[in-house]
Amino acid sequence: MRHLPGEKRIGRACLLCVLMICLGMTGCLGMTGCGKNASGIGNQTSFSSAAQNESGDNQTDKAVANQAAQAAGNEAENNAAAGNDTTSGTENTAGTTAGQVNCRVSIRCDDILTDAHKKLVKNDTLWDYLPEDGIMLQDAAVTLKEGQSAYDALAQAAKAAGIEIDAQYSAMYGSYYVRGIGNLYEKDAGQTSGWLYKVNGEAPNYGCSSYQVKEGDEILFTYSCEE
Repeated sequence: MRHLPGEKRIGRACLLCVLMICLGMTGCLGMTGCGKNASGIGNQTSFSSAAQNESGDNQTDKAVANQAAQAAGNEAENNAAAGNDTTSGTENTAGTTAGQVNCRVSIRCDDILTDAHKKLVKNDTLWDYLPEDGIMLQDAAVTLKEGQSAYDALAQAAKAAGIEIDAQYSAMYGSYYVRGIGNLYEKDAGQTSGWLYKVNGEAPNYGCSSYQVKEGDEILFTYSCEE
């Protein structure tokens, strides 16, 4: 069949259109692929940034932890240099040690110095040994082992002060009986005169070697005269 010249031009034009359409689709596909690749690169960059941030955070946390540990170590060294005890978390009380108790001991004979009781004294040489104010010992600090008695506190305080004690153990009462302190004896100011003891202002109803001293006790040995 013989084609007309116009038909040839139309056929070429159609071929050209088909080629252009094909090329356009290929370009679009190529652009879509680039977009995907670009998106993938963007995601990769985002992940990389996140990893860098996480790494930076970890390094910051480690630095803070190291600074805190260094500060704690410096504080411990300062406490050790100052002699502070931080193991218990509580402040230590001066003089308190496990297995020990602290007390104070006084020895007084001022009752015999009253005019009424002076008349009961038969031995005039006694006045050479007695203090003018009647205080032989005032608030002497004594540290004992747990379980020790008021008599132990008296013996320790008197020995430290150079005061003589004359005491006798009584098997009947299971306790020491104090007969004399500082040359002042029982019955020196009447038949019922002698040494008594009090703890925190109260007189126990048993011997001084039967009373176990407690932390902070105030122990007084006082000479009582006959009324």
